[in-house]
Amino acid sequence: MQHQAHFETHNAPVAPLDAVGEAGAIQSMATGLTHGVKRGYWSIVGLEVGLMLQLTLVAVGLGA
Repeated sequence: MQHQAHFETHNAPVAPLDAVGEAGAIQSMATGLTHGVKRGYWSIVGLEVGLMLQLTLVAVGLGA
């Protein structure tokens, strides 16, 4: 008897990943592979802080 994997798709929001985009994903993967998982977390933290700063500036009205 052969077992087949069953994968479900969900429509969960993935805003942080979508907002970071390809450059952020590549940077996160490269940092994780080069420096390890623990130091890679700091890379992700920096990307998220930058994203929150950008969203704050746009919400205040400085993004136009």
